[in-house]
Amino acid sequence: ADGQEKVWAIRGQTLAGDALCQIVASVVTPALCSGGQWARACYACSGAAAVVTVLWQLLVRGSPGRAASSAWHHTSDDASTRIAWAIFKAPAVQGLCSTWLCCVFASVAMLQMAPTVLMSRFNLTVAEAGRYIALGFSVTVPGMFLTGIIESFFVARGTSRLAIRRQCTLVSTLGVSCALCGFVLSRSPLQAVAAIMAYNLAHQFNSSGFFPNLQEVGGLDTGIIQAVANSLGQLGGSMAPPLAFALYRRSGVWSGVYFISAGAVLVSGLFYRSVLELEPARDKVSRSNS
Repeated sequence: ADGQEKVWAIRGQTLAGDALCQIVASVVTPALCSGGQWARACYACSGAAAVVTVLWQLLVRGSPGRAASSAWHHTSDDASTRIAWAIFKAPAVQGLCSTWLCCVFASVAMLQMAPTVLMSRFNLTVAEAGRYIALGFSVTVPGMFLTGIIESFFVARGTSRLAIRRQCTLVSTLGVSCALCGFVLSRSPLQAVAAIMAYNLAHQFNSSGFFPNLQEVGGLDTGIIQAVANSLGQLGGSMAPPLAFALYRRSGVWSGVYFISAGAVLVSGLFYRSVLELEPARDKVSRSNS
C-alpha cells in the first residue's frame, strides 16, 4: 500500500487517546461535580488543556513531510489557491456535508443527551449515569485499533480504496442507525450501555470511510469543505437538544429525537455511499467545465 493509505489505516490507532480521555471524563466529571461543585469540572478541563498545550510546545519538533501526491502541493498559480466554490455542486461533496450534519446531530442526541435520558428513564444519579456512559465508551479504544487492522487487512489483499471507503461507510451507517434505536428502546441501563457501545464501535468505521475520503475528495479544498461540513454539523447539533425536549414535552417519551436521528443518518449515509468517490472534486469540476 502507498504511504498515504498506510496513514489512514493507522488513523484509528493514533486517535485512541481521545477516546481514552472521554472514558476518563465520563467517570471523573460526576465526581468533580458532586455537591453542586460544577466549576471543578471546568477548572479541571482548562488545566488539562493548559498542560497539553505546554507539552506540545516543548516536545513537538520538525514539520510535516512533503505530501506524495501532486494534488497536495500548493503552487503560486492563482487558480490553485483560489477557493473553488463550484466543488459544492459535486455530489461527493454534498454527500460528505450532509452525512456529517446528520452524524453530529445524532452524536449530540446519543452522547450529550445520554445522561439526561438515563437519569429520566432509569432514575439514576448523575454519578451513576456517568459510570454507565464511561462503560459505553470502553469499546472506543479497541474499536479504533480494530478498524485500522481491518482496513490494513483489506489493503494487503488488494481491495480497492473505493470499495473500502464504501463498505466502511455502510457498516457505520447501519450500525449507528440501529444503535440509536436500540438505545431509546432499551429496558435497562445495561441494555442502554450495550447500545452506546454499538454506536461507538460503528462510528469508528468512519476512520476508514468518511474521514480519509474528506481528504481525498477535498484535495486543496479540504479546509473549506471541512469548514462548511463542520458549520452544518454544529447547526444540526444545536438543534438536537431543543428538539428532544420539545418532543418529550409533547409525548412524554424520549424516542422521537432518536428515531429522527436514526432515519437521518440512514438516509444521508446511504446517499453518501452511493456518490462516494476518490477523485478530488476540484479536478472533476474543472474537467466537466472544460
